[in-house]
Amino acid sequence: MNPRIQEPLCFERIFLEKVWGGRALGNSPDVGGLGLELPDDMPVGETWELVDRADVNSQVRSGQFQGARLEELMATSADDLLGRVPAAANGRFPLLVKYIDAAAHLSVQVHPDGRLAERHPAWEPKTEAWVILGSTSEGRIYHGFEAGVTAADFERAVRGGQPIEAMLKSHVPSAGECFFVPGGTVHAIGAGVTLIEVQENSDTTFRVDDWGRVGLDGKPRELHVDEALRCLDFAPAPMPVHAPALCEAPLQLATCAAFSMGLVDVKRELKDRTHQAPRVLAAVRGRGTIESVAGSFEIALGDVVLLPAALGDFGIKNTSTAPLRLIDMRGPEPASPPA
Repeated sequence: MNPRIQEPLCFERIFLEKVWGGRALGNSPDVGGLGLELPDDMPVGETWELVDRADVNSQVRSGQFQGARLEELMATSADDLLGRVPAAANGRFPLLVKYIDAAAHLSVQVHPDGRLAERHPAWEPKTEAWVILGSTSEGRIYHGFEAGVTAADFERAVRGGQPIEAMLKSHVPSAGECFFVPGGTVHAIGAGVTLIEVQENSDTTFRVDDWGRVGLDGKPRELHVDEALRCLDFAPAPMPVHAPALCEAPLQLATCAAFSMGLVDVKRELKDRTHQAPRVLAAVRGRGTIESVAGSFEIALGDVVLLPAALGDFGIKNTSTAPLRLIDMRGPEPASPPA
């Protein structure tokens, strides 16, 4: 009989080299980093903190389940992990959480929404949300289209090789700001921005423009213009949500059918419970401990911790001098309990 999963789970960090990556995630939080120890001589574009994919899978870092892969735990103990929350369509954990460092612009891209994915079996729906960790003065977020841009205008520009930046709505981001990116929303993370992202468990991305650069292999990266044009939504994109400098009461930043994303600053202690649904907490400022039936579990700066549904009651204690800032991520809306 498998032991119940009733302890917080933190996973080995997976580093991804990207042509647009950099070293900013190793910087201090004062300048948009997390103080992460990065691999030498590698442009780190993403760190995957929680992932359950066939090709990339998280491995538990410590504790009773050290060394276990998330897909193994889902196969044996999905009820403990998810409670009343449904798994992804393929039976995997429903969320993927990552940090991103854009030393250069990411491609202009779009993901399919659920409606389109139903009509294209090879596509997975992908909605995501970002909380900004930091940005240089030149940093930009491209999110949706400028007012008045039509599908015909955009297709003409893309197929004609014309610049498209002026057609994209550009924002000057600030730390703590949240951008919600539903499937169908054109977007690009600009150079100089670091952020945390939560998304549906999907890896379907269609590049519509890559700023004329080449990839790590020295060749232009593939574009997916036809697919992107089928996905794009030209309605206004959701407005970003600005978090206060100190957020002592939980603030909802983004919510959709696939996940929700919130933020809270813990000055001393916070009491909560999992309510038969998993929680994913990321410490983006400060450090602390999570107190539960499993004992005391340290959460350090940059850690992303999965609280399984079976955990139940827990408390969070701040062990740093400044408030502990947590990004709180939850999966799909739980099913109603039996009457």
